[in-house]
Amino acid sequence: MGALEDEGEVLKYIEGWPSAKVDVIREVAVRYKNFTQMDTKMEACAAERGSDPYEVMDHIAQTMDGIARDLEAYLRTKAEATARYQAVGIRFKWRLLQQCREKTVLLSKAFSGRALNELAIYQGLAQSQAGDPTQRRKIGIQFNRAYNCLQKALEFGFRVYSFAGGFDDEMEEMYGVVHAHLQHMAQLREQRLATL
Repeated sequence: MGALEDEGEVLKYIEGWPSAKVDVIREVAVRYKNFTQMDTKMEACAAERGSDPYEVMDHIAQTMDGIARDLEAYLRTKAEATARYQAVGIRFKWRLLQQCREKTVLLSKAFSGRALNELAIYQGLAQSQAGDPTQRRKIGIQFNRAYNCLQKALEFGFRVYSFAGGFDDEMEEMYGVVHAHLQHMAQLREQRLATL
């Protein structure tokens, strides 16, 4: 036993030591820590304020990918883990997993908010510079940028909706606004292309 360096390995030799229960407690502690870190990561990502909307949106999408991958891995092993936990008398609050899934709606809000911000920039530019033919190219670039951002927000929102199992009321309304503006801009885009 003198060669053993890990206290867990040493304690396993003590008669009556609940090593299986201790292992499960450690595993559960890691899971709680991981769920807390995911929550913190989503909060930080949603609060990020970068200047390039495409970079911010890509970062939000990458964060969503990582969170979804981790949560799906937990979901795949949920039944097996629950059986192991119950075998040693430990209850795990799987509701935390669902809360993390629902929290991904926050990422969709941030994504849609960035897209609507690009739309507001376009609208402001189009309104203030409408009569200036020298600004036509700049307005066109911002139109395309806003259109692309809204389209990405609609797609990302659908992905989050499917993953989280729905939206809250605020996001439901925001998603409707994104969809309505995207439809309107699609019509404007068709009109612009018809005049070329």
